[in-house]
Amino acid sequence: MKHHARLRQVESPEEQQIKKEEFSKYIRGLTMEELKELTKSVIFLSAFANNNPHSDYHWEIRLCHTELQNRTGNTDLYDKLYVEEMTFYA
Repeated sequence: MKHHARLRQVESPEEQQIKKEEFSKYIRGLTMEELKELTKSVIFLSAFANNNPHSDYHWEIRLCHTELQNRTGNTDLYDKLYVEEMTFYA
């Protein structure tokens, strides 16, 4: 029986940019509570995908961080969510 390595589909830079723009537009439309819940989920998923530098979760968390910072004027809320989420799994 042959084992075949699963090939990762490589996206063009244009496709990656479209995905990022769509996600950014999506999170801008969320309520603060929805954004907080999504951010907590993506914090965990980004940490879980730490061994995969190409994971979309890494840029998703950066966009969530930026959106929270834009809404609150600082990074305090993101920092609080990060500590809550990572403490839960520690």
